Amino acid sequence: MKKEELQEVIALVRDKQDEQARDLLVEILKKDEKDDTAWVWMASVAETPTLRRECLEEALKHNPRNKVALKALENMEEPETAVVVGQRQSVRAAQPDKIPVIAHVLCGWPLILVAMGGMIGGALGGLAYGINITLYKSNIPVILKIILNIVVGIAAIVLWLIIGTWVQSQF
Repeated sequence: MKKEELQEVIALVRDKQDEQARDLLVEILKKDEKDDTAWVWMASVAETPTLRRECLEEALKHNPRNKVALKALENMEEPETAVVVGQRQSVRAAQPDKIPVIAHVLCGWPLILVAMGGMIGGALGGLAYGINITLYKSNIPVILKIILNIVVGIAAIVLWLIIGTWVQSQF
């Protein structure tokens, strides 16, 4: 892509003239279908996530080291993250303030220690719940969240057993 063409595409994208930018990019790609920069810019004005992904994959097919395409594709895997391709920077979308009830239930299962262990069990269950909510809000993969949720809960129970045994041995 020529420097002038690139500047024109950037101006169109910044002015939110996506259709005109797409038309220009189509003409550029007709001349050189291996232009990874054009493919990345085409992704930035794609009408659907599927088309965006296809454009980014096409850019990487022609230049596997294209950092912008790699980052944009990586961020497409994370629903709460968006990439502004034209500015080449990541922008984190705001985390939702409300946590679904099911998440509270799944994160709060260690609170069963309240019924079994009184104040110590309640404190450890509350601590485990807090840790699990933090894990729920994090950007780690879901399977890792599930595993860590279970590990945190089991750790709270084991710690409760250790503390309970120690307290009983003291009296």
